[in-house]
Amino acid sequence: MKISYACVAILCLTISCIVFSSAEAETKSHDSTVAGELLVKFKPHITADARAEIHRVIGAELIKRFRSIKVDHIKLKAGILPQSAIEQYRSNPNVEYVESVGIVSIPK
Repeated sequence: MKISYACVAILCLTISCIVFSSAEAETKSHDSTVAGELLVKFKPHITADARAEIHRVIGAELIKRFRSIKVDHIKLKAGILPQSAIEQYRSNPNVEYVESVGIVSIPK
């Protein structure tokens, strides 16, 4: 009797792993980013004029400022590669972080 319970437990674990890993793979295949858009958070002491100048130099335009979390949603001008802009923002000591705008879908 003990052997059959062990076999059932192992079988259930194996099926669970297969189901969860396939669901995770499906979710990852649907995740993407918004082309040419980034989220940028500056250090607290950076003024609005300084933020605007940094965006201008990199080749970005402000879409919206999320005041509650102090993050700029920006759009890169045509011809500016997102990875290049991300590297430029990251190299600026006034930037806390920068990331792509992600789209996440919930599997049905």
